[in-house]
Order: sequence, then C-alpha cells, then structure tokens
Amino acid sequence: MSDRGIVSCFDSRTGKIHWQKSVGDGPFWASPFHADGKIYVQSEDGVTTVLRASKKFEVLAQNEMGERTFASYAAADRALYLRTEGHLYRIQAK
Repeated sequence: MSDRGIVSCFDSRTGKIHWQKSVGDGPFWASPFHADGKIYVQSEDGVTTVLRASKKFEVLAQNEMGERTFASYAAADRALYLRTEGHLYRIQAK
C-alpha cells in the first residue's frame, strides 16, 4: 500500500506481482488491516475501502466516514475500532 492509494498483491516467495491497483485518491497514512479474509485501507479523507485478500483484485465495499482520519484500525473483542477527527467507532457484527 502506497500513500497515494496504490495497493499491490504479490507472492512473497517469488516476488511475482498478481495485481497492482489504485483504490482512490490519497493520501493514505493509516496502515492496512487484515481480518477475516479482508483487507481494510483507510484514506485521510475518511473513505474505507475493503478488499478481498486474494490473488484476484476485488473491492468488497467502500464506506465514507464523513470525517478525516489518520488512524489505523485496531481490533479487540471481535470488533474493529476506528478513530476519526471527532469520533471513535466500534464496528461489530450482531
């Protein structure tokens, strides 16, 4: 993941690139987060892009938080946490 929004998937043993795609305008300062076969990337503009962790590029969702964010996701107790400029969100399945 680059700070300009370019995400790359490659084989760590061979270096072969499976795909390299843009997921939006940057900047992207938060670290990508992997959970449950998904990769979450968060832009400074507050847009979360959810990708399938796969050799095939697939965007599963894009969600706008409505506020800027610089923080990376955190996980605890089967929930994701995300801090924006003015809020702290807990995201958890029912």
